[in-house]
Amino acid sequence: MFDEKNKRILVDIPLTTPTGKIRIKSRSMFYEYGAPHATRTEPFTQNNYVEWQIGYDLEDKQKDKSSLPHISFSAYNRTKKVLYELSEYLYYFSSWGMITSSELKGTLESLSKLEEKTYSLIIRIAR
Repeated sequence: MFDEKNKRILVDIPLTTPTGKIRIKSRSMFYEYGAPHATRTEPFTQNNYVEWQIGYDLEDKQKDKSSLPHISFSAYNRTKKVLYELSEYLYYFSSWGMITSSELKGTLESLSKLEEKTYSLIIRIAR
């Protein structure tokens, strides 16, 4: 839920009723990839964490799920898209002055460089 008056975003994260997007996992070390945790039968511990698979956008035909259905764009495959979850959050953070356009551009530039490094590493490993 987007509360524009108080500049808040409220997100339900169901800890005891996992969904396809929210999962509780366990790990013994911080950098370890976790295993599923049965929240209905096992108590929570310090080893638990929440895995949230956040969406970026939706196809235009699903725009009723977006809080900003009037903002659309064309994806790389020319599919008409609308903002959803992460892209909505970034929109609101920017409009509320929590993050600037230059910070968003800097993040995009950093991610672009990271992708290039990751891609070249994959090529080197594959050879």
